[in-house]
Amino acid sequence: EDDELSFKLRTRAAYLLSDPKDPISSIYGDVKLLYGLRSSVAHGSSIATSQLIKELGKVSVAHLSESAGVRGQLCADRMRDILRRAILARGFWAQAGLWPTKGDVDVDGALIDVAIREQWKRVWRKSVEDFGIRNAGYKAPDPTVVW
Repeated sequence: EDDELSFKLRTRAAYLLSDPKDPISSIYGDVKLLYGLRSSVAHGSSIATSQLIKELGKVSVAHLSESAGVRGQLCADRMRDILRRAILARGFWAQAGLWPTKGDVDVDGALIDVAIREQWKRVWRKSVEDFGIRNAGYKAPDPTVVW
């Protein structure tokens, strides 16, 4: 059950939040790794520090620093960035009637169709632009690490 939820989360995020600077494969891989680590901690699994450092090193932003501590912060920022976009997108899709907050919508069925998937992406990005927060619809710029 947790594997199914994780799969839905990472595929939906990858398909719907990707942009030229944040490709589908990057979001998919990062959500898989970070959600897996979150699940381990949330469900009481013990993870060795060396294993945690190894997993964080696989996240797309890890190359920005050699420091394990900074990598951890970068990974947390990466997850917050994806979550921010997901919350904004979900709200604007509900507002547009594409994915209402009540009732059943076959989201995964809709995502199979490339035209529908691209329409959903256009709707929420146009909505954030109309709302005056255009950049919120795209990946946050990589930070400059000076540590």
